[in-house]
Amino acid sequence: MNLADGAMRIFLNTRGTNAADVKPELVELLHYIEYTPRDWQYESPRVREIQERVNRIKMNHEIGVKYMKLWQMLEIADAKWEGKAEGNMQRLISQICKKLKKGNTIEEIADALEERVDLIKEICDIAHSCYPNYDSEQVYLKWVESHAKVS
Repeated sequence: MNLADGAMRIFLNTRGTNAADVKPELVELLHYIEYTPRDWQYESPRVREIQERVNRIKMNHEIGVKYMKLWQMLEIADAKWEGKAEGNMQRLISQICKKLKKGNTIEEIADALEERVDLIKEICDIAHSCYPNYDSEQVYLKWVESHAKVS
């Protein structure tokens, strides 16, 4: 995959089904990544070395504390991102409802807000169920509900 940033990335599928087409050492590594069994004995010296290093790190209390702090920071960052995404969606829905009240078409709204037509249409379809006042809070709640069913 060319990401045009000069870096090389390799994507591995730990749930692949064609083990016969892949080197056994890679199959072992992918198994280790997917399951991380502490007591499993791997044939590959490289995978065993990774396993031993990970086990040593897991036994180190200081690293465990740092890991937990990092995990907490990531959870906080994730919650902030989710809150920001919710706020952005509420703002977008509010803008769409205002434009619907003015009689704008889906295409006009998408153009004005520089958003995808399919997303605007999806929100407009929900908003039409709140006609004639296009209450943006109701529309947002119905949008969240419709996406909760999909997820």
